[in-house]
Amino acid sequence: MRSTIDPSAGRLAQRGFSLVELMIASAIGSLLCAMAVSLWMAGTQMMRSAEALIQLQDQGQLALDLLGREIRQAGFSHAVNLGQVRLHAPLPYAVLGCEGSVFGPGLPATVYPDMPARPPCAAAVSGNPSDALLVLYESGEPAGLMAGGRGEWYQADTARAYGASCQGNRLPLVSHGSTGAPAWLAANADPASAVPAETRVVLALAQHHYYVDTTPRRGLSGGRLMCAGVGRGGEAESPQPLIQGVMDMRLSYGLDLDGDDAVDVYKSAAQVLPEEWGRLASVRVCLLLRGEIRAAALPGHQPLDCRGGRVTAETNRAGYLHGSFTATYALRNRPARPM
Repeated sequence: MRSTIDPSAGRLAQRGFSLVELMIASAIGSLLCAMAVSLWMAGTQMMRSAEALIQLQDQGQLALDLLGREIRQAGFSHAVNLGQVRLHAPLPYAVLGCEGSVFGPGLPATVYPDMPARPPCAAAVSGNPSDALLVLYESGEPAGLMAGGRGEWYQADTARAYGASCQGNRLPLVSHGSTGAPAWLAANADPASAVPAETRVVLALAQHHYYVDTTPRRGLSGGRLMCAGVGRGGEAESPQPLIQGVMDMRLSYGLDLDGDDAVDVYKSAAQVLPEEWGRLASVRVCLLLRGEIRAAALPGHQPLDCRGGRVTAETNRAGYLHGSFTATYALRNRPARPM
């Protein structure tokens, strides 16, 4: 049987794409590439935002842990805890505070032993109305007897990661006698011998002033949680930055007004009366932090600041994540007697 082959079939099989088909294919390919790039960029941005959020959470927790550790130690006194009231009086305050300002001139070097009737707060700072906190506590372990066995002296040990000033130096030493006010010892004084004759005990004293500094600094983004302390000899040390990115700090103080070991009311520093500083039972801390990594806000991430408002787009125009962190810390070492 004779077969017939259509000569047009080969021509159709060998025909290429038309210009319209190529344009359609190119458009579809470009669209797919754009979608792939867009998905990759969105995933990268999401990962960067998640990294920024984790960094912000770690930063905030670190700041709260630092302040919480100090507040829990606030008010510790060997006079009470070791039954040494006969040697020296306990600290009259655990903490002092200022609202919307740092402490004024004279702090921190003259707060103790010349304790003021109320915190000497400076004028409110217009560009940074953050609160300030002053923490006082005794530190150190028994280090020996003074000449003639007249009394004990205690030495803080920075090598064991406690008892250090804001700059990491040894805490200053204060001598207590049977009469008169406590006195700072010179930086190079030997507590075992170079103390007044009436000295009964020599103690290491922590006196740390925490506040927020938002002054622009080259190479540093955002604000900083600062610590100003007292070094050997009772001399004020230069303030040191502790945590980067802290933009605001708000503090409120829980008062036990009826002596039942329960908080009756929370007040700001400006509302606390002079005689009430010795009746504090807790401190509530709120910190507003800004992350150090530029990243777009995650879906649903609408942080509140420490004043009850939201962090606006204007506040976050630099493209950093913000977050507020709040915790309440009980004062475990309350003064032996209220002021």
